[in-house]
Amino acid sequence: MHATDPRPPVPWHILLGAAAALAITMGVGRFVYTQLLPLMQRDHGLDTHAGGWLASINFAGYLAGALYAALWVPAAQRMRWFGAGLLASVASTLGMGLGASFALWALLRFVSGVAAALAMVLGGALVLERLPARHRAFGSGLMYGGMATGIVGSTLAVNLLDRFGLGVDALWLACGGLCVPLLWLVRPLFGPPPSTVMPARTAAQALPVHLPWLIAAYACAGYGYSTSATFLPLIVRGLGVSPAVVESTWLVVGLAALPASFAWGWVANRWGGARALDGAYLVQALGVGLPLLAPNAAGALAGAVLFGSSFIAVVGLALAIAREAEPTRASRAIGLMTAAYGVAQIVGPLVSARLSGPGDDFRLPLLLASGALLLGFGLLRLARPRPQLVAPAT
Repeated sequence: MHATDPRPPVPWHILLGAAAALAITMGVGRFVYTQLLPLMQRDHGLDTHAGGWLASINFAGYLAGALYAALWVPAAQRMRWFGAGLLASVASTLGMGLGASFALWALLRFVSGVAAALAMVLGGALVLERLPARHRAFGSGLMYGGMATGIVGSTLAVNLLDRFGLGVDALWLACGGLCVPLLWLVRPLFGPPPSTVMPARTAAQALPVHLPWLIAAYACAGYGYSTSATFLPLIVRGLGVSPAVVESTWLVVGLAALPASFAWGWVANRWGGARALDGAYLVQALGVGLPLLAPNAAGALAGAVLFGSSFIAVVGLALAIAREAEPTRASRAIGLMTAAYGVAQIVGPLVSARLSGPGDDFRLPLLLASGALLLGFGLLRLARPRPQLVAPAT
């Protein structure tokens, strides 16, 4: 009789369900808007300022949903609200194709933001408590990889169907329809959790981090990320490159993001989460600013690779550090971090749209966004206490 293997098997049904949830709510529900914004301009005359408002409204919904999920949803109701978020995300994506009213779009983008936040916050909790401790780092990477998969799949669908002359309304409906079969994969997350859950760290085991400075650095990341996450195809179009490059840039972001969560997890395991977060900030700052340094197709595509490979990592690493810094008050720490990031990413598209010049000139907005990320990198230095110097004995 063989001895029992002490290593628990990989729960692939849980991991695929988590990835599908983020593909639905973030990869499609949130980020397909970036690819469809130029087509909304083409078919409905939406200008850059209105596009920026819709992005900020979506971010406002995300902020509201994240704070509600982190601070007010009881543990017993997490599954119910998580399911509601999934259905609301699919419905809001489909609804974007049912009319050309700005008021309707604004309402649906707000709902989409709330739904994405419920999936991120509540879905993350449901997943981690169902995973053995040794699979949690890998599971977190695969979960965030679902977001990248949604970006890639929806971008490919949009680019392909647009070639057949479908209008943007039909493309919204098609993207929403693609999410429906993915709901089937999420079912394992609604099963009962295991009876054994790893205990949280105690206050004595907390990481030495000054949380207010970490929150300030995270707010800088929210501002720096939002310009490219909202306007990247318009930014690239303003460089005067070929339409093929404009069309493929957001796809490149998704493809770069696919392996990024696992790669940054490896960096964090090898050199520590703090150093990994430093690197992610610098990579993202360079990715955002590269179209300024190299305003051509090569610069646009290289910037997309750097941006795609780092923006998810900044979120995952920063929130992980915040949880470890406040182990007995993790919900409070996540709520404060989310609020700071959320307010900054609401402001970002509005400021960038206001400062953009004619012909999709985003030079000044990109300069500010990249500068915000570099400022955040500097603030991370203040978030880590310096070692106390011990006076020599006399």
